[in-house]
Amino acid sequence: MSNPLSLPSTNDTRQVCSDRRVAVRHDASPETACQAVAPSWGVVYAAWVRDLSASGIGLIVECLLEAGTWLTVELDNAGPGASLRLRARVIHAMEMPNEHWLHGCAFERELTDDELHAFVA
Repeated sequence: MSNPLSLPSTNDTRQVCSDRRVAVRHDASPETACQAVAPSWGVVYAAWVRDLSASGIGLIVECLLEAGTWLTVELDNAGPGASLRLRARVIHAMEMPNEHWLHGCAFERELTDDELHAFVA
């Protein structure tokens, strides 16, 4: 999936916002496709990966997801043939241009170095 918005890079965002994460954020590979599933609602959302760290993910979705919502995040990157499915909890959301929402999500478990590098630029 291509990114639906023209957003500043992850590094630009850090200059504006106070970053409370311990793990380093990485820009997602442009080849990374993503969808987020809210199992309790049975809803599948198209999502775009804004950034990724070992402990969490920034997801852009066309609707607001409430803090505390559990998602199953499905990542695919055809380049290295990587696929990953894991649970993440929405921590916060911020409204973006064009009625999209940036959701900061924490993974249920940390990614390994190999898993992380399969999906970053």
